[in-house]
Amino acid sequence: MVPASSGSTDVIDDGRAERPRRRWPFVVLAAVVALALTAGWLDQARKHAEVHDLVSKTVQAQQTIEGARKVVLSTRQYTMPLLVSSSSVTVRLGLQRLIEQSAARELTQLRDARDSIADASILPWHHDVRDAKRADLAYLDQSIADFEQVAHGADLALLTSPAATTAATMARHALRSTEPSWQDIRRLTDIFKP
Repeated sequence: MVPASSGSTDVIDDGRAERPRRRWPFVVLAAVVALALTAGWLDQARKHAEVHDLVSKTVQAQQTIEGARKVVLSTRQYTMPLLVSSSSVTVRLGLQRLIEQSAARELTQLRDARDSIADASILPWHHDVRDAKRADLAYLDQSIADFEQVAHGADLALLTSPAATTAATMARHALRSTEPSWQDIRRLTDIFKP
């Protein structure tokens, strides 16, 4: 005789129902690893873009500095014959004032170049790129300070002051430490000649 069942059915468990549950941790782990690799790749791509942007702005700023120096020195060269030979103090002061005004006019372009670098967007955890930006800004600040002194009558030798040369060297080293592309390294080498 078969015993009467109480309404429950016996289910034979062959273990198949648990297999999908055991696979999901591996799927989740694979997804997390893929996400981490993608995030790392995107971060490196962003950092490369930041470095390239900073190098481009630095090249432009350096060209602005060199152009400003040339303008001021050419103004000096143009006025030099009368500046040295004139017996009139008024003429010499007027010519000196032309040189000072030339330096003052170039200050606007230098400040614009500095503002361009200051506006460069860099993620907070890209410390080496942030350090390079700070070094570059310090170099521009020193160059602007030198031009301001020339605009107020200081010696033209300040256009290439030792402080600016030191700041340029520090900016060059900081920019190279950001691991720029070989094209950017070549551009940096061209503008920051030792």
